[in-house]
Amino acid sequence: AKCTQVHIEIAKTEHQIKMKIADDGVGFNFDHINPYNGNGLKNMKERAEEMKGKFTISSTPGAGTTVEFII
Repeated sequence: AKCTQVHIEIAKTEHQIKMKIADDGVGFNFDHINPYNGNGLKNMKERAEEMKGKFTISSTPGAGTTVEFII
């Protein structure tokens, strides 16, 4: 990822837990790759879904990547 900073936020409400991880790395373009093709992101998405949660990922070339779990 070639990042220099990573920000992690964890929040709990009465009915959910939210975790957001963002970096300032090189990012990637969703139009040119399948981010769920490997094991890491695919496994995180499947585990969130097993817990009836939500997993999202956003990335922009040159602006880093953000992953978010809501369970």
